[in-house]
Amino acid sequence: MHYADLDKNLRTRLRAVVSPDRWDTCIAGLAARKPQTFRLNRLRTTADAGESACREADIRIESVEDIPDAYALADPRDIARLRELPIYTDGHIYSQGLSSQIPAHCLDLTPGMCVLDATAAPGAKTTQIASLLGGTGNIDACERDTIRFEKLVHTVRQQGAETVHCHKADARDFVADLPSDTRYNRILLDPPCSAMGRIWLANEKTYGYWKSDLPSRHARTQSSLLDACLSWLAPGWVLVYSTCTLSTEENEWVLSHVLKRYPECRIAPIDWVDTLHEAMPGISRMGDFVFREDVIHARRFIPSDRMEGFFVAKIVKAGE
Repeated sequence: MHYADLDKNLRTRLRAVVSPDRWDTCIAGLAARKPQTFRLNRLRTTADAGESACREADIRIESVEDIPDAYALADPRDIARLRELPIYTDGHIYSQGLSSQIPAHCLDLTPGMCVLDATAAPGAKTTQIASLLGGTGNIDACERDTIRFEKLVHTVRQQGAETVHCHKADARDFVADLPSDTRYNRILLDPPCSAMGRIWLANEKTYGYWKSDLPSRHARTQSSLLDACLSWLAPGWVLVYSTCTLSTEENEWVLSHVLKRYPECRIAPIDWVDTLHEAMPGISRMGDFVFREDVIHARRFIPSDRMEGFFVAKIVKAGE
């Protein structure tokens, strides 16, 4: 499969959001098989112990610069042997794409925080948050789909994330039933999306589902979820909005649309990610539509030979 064979609407959308100087990287990224990557689970192991276990099994790994706790296999074929090791089966490490590991680090977590993961399954980011909190604080994790909820519960148990409380519920219903004085220090919202960032040209399942109205349909749900979550964010604290799609409809438009109702909120810089060559500023204008000015502080990660496409925005609510 070649890029030119993709749905025309999909190709047009990709062209619109990727700058010309990054286009070759993006096209190569859509065609590339990504490396096998994982992260450490600080609740069960340390960097020294994890690296030592891999050396003893004669599995070469490389730490990923600028993404804490992230590693890549030097030889992707070693993934089968890695999955047989106790460090994998006992939840000391967790297979997770590099771009998927970025949002949790943007939360700027400190021990003891109260966190909501609004759309949590299968639990990769939920348990990463628990790991970064070092087993302190409290994490509410919501998932409404039965099968995905079961995957979430399994991941939480395997990772030993005892501070995570799993709720089989739509986050909008969950927060509506909370006591009126409940507020979260941190919220992660990684809602369902059109998954443009996950296209791999060698696998039709990653793009064969595409329909031109998909981004707009997802944007309605994303807006509703973001609206509900912002109501329960404590003043002075942070919500991170992330998707594995590249469309402005599901990212810049959602942020601009919903934040009009929250003048106390702003999109804050996340400059540390600019050391990653895939990072691009949010887009301030698409055709005749002008997005809010601070959306340039968000970051879009274009597909590359090591990373799937992603979008991350850090929203800060002004203190009382």
